[in-house]
Amino acid sequence: MNNDVVHYRFEFADGRKVALQISADEPQLAERPAWTELGFAQCRNCPLNTATVSHCPYALRLVEPLRLLGGDDSFAEVTVKVLHHGRGVVVKTTLQRALGSLMGLLGGLSGCPHTAPLKPMAFFHLPLASLEETLFRAAGSVLLGQYLRARKGLPAEHSLELLIDTMHALREVNRGLAERLRGAASHDAPSNALVLLAVQAAEMEYSLDTFDSALAPFFASYWAGEE
Repeated sequence: MNNDVVHYRFEFADGRKVALQISADEPQLAERPAWTELGFAQCRNCPLNTATVSHCPYALRLVEPLRLLGGDDSFAEVTVKVLHHGRGVVVKTTLQRALGSLMGLLGGLSGCPHTAPLKPMAFFHLPLASLEETLFRAAGSVLLGQYLRARKGLPAEHSLELLIDTMHALREVNRGLAERLRGAASHDAPSNALVLLAVQAAEMEYSLDTFDSALAPFFASYWAGEE
């Protein structure tokens, strides 16, 4: 993303406003809370080793959002405004859904090995996307990445197996992070947002694994008259 910045602004019913600026740069933190240490509620499928990595990269990305929003309830009504690439999106929704969108972006940029295949999606962030939109973008991101690998003469897999594996891994990552945050936040909005992401990953995994994809109707022109 270079110097590209995604601006998130949360506006609450009582008039309180919270603004966050997200970039690809590593967060500059005055302190690293104990719950960000890699060994604290470490994800069951985490490939990182506490002997060489001190802190969970995804958790570090959540420190500032949690400081600003960790005391709010899941179903608090907010108007979230997102500005990126000169375009603005304004949605009135619950805090947990808005945080789910923000956390998905932060995960892609975090450096977590399990989110790496979806990192390109962060460069083209779509706030508060639907399941179908996320599935479309994730599938396109993975397949284009494999195409570019092939163009460079590297081994490539021209199927969605990588995406299926990634969605399966992300279910565990989001569950693990939810456990971390339950011990760090005074309210449940952040952990519930991660639970929603885990559910979305499971739904995407099911759609891909059964090939009964929610996207199939949109691509009917590719096989019209040939079945």
